[in-house]
Amino acid sequence: MFTTYHSSEIVIEDLPESPKTQIWRCVEQELIHSWFYLQIGRWGRTESSISMMMIHHAHELREMVDRQSNLIWIEQVQFVSPPHLNGLSRWMMEPLMKIDVLALSGAENAYGLRVDVTGGHSYFLNGADDLRAARVVNVLFDAAVHLKRN
Repeated sequence: MFTTYHSSEIVIEDLPESPKTQIWRCVEQELIHSWFYLQIGRWGRTESSISMMMIHHAHELREMVDRQSNLIWIEQVQFVSPPHLNGLSRWMMEPLMKIDVLALSGAENAYGLRVDVTGGHSYFLNGADDLRAARVVNVLFDAAVHLKRN
């Protein structure tokens, strides 16, 4: 959920990429929610390059994982958390290790996400408060499996 403004667009007449590509000097995040910062590797005609991508939802991260190939891959993912989630007075950016989908106890079809970062800390998203009887039903992301280095 990032907002852009036409006044922030950088117009480059001879941009070799797709005509649908737009470049912005800045984006605004209006909702104070966590997000993911990905380092993406791409293979061109003669060499590889990297770029950074900001995405808002864990399911979008999973879509990126599923789209990896020999030409595009994820090299690293950072989890970016706001103060109300990380318990500090500032935003935090931490290397992402794993995202599990949890079936929560007490309500039918109630699910939450557990986000594990380096250092052994976990964040619980989507109403995952009482985890005593929660069980993992799916792994959306696992750095040990899904990160690639080309």
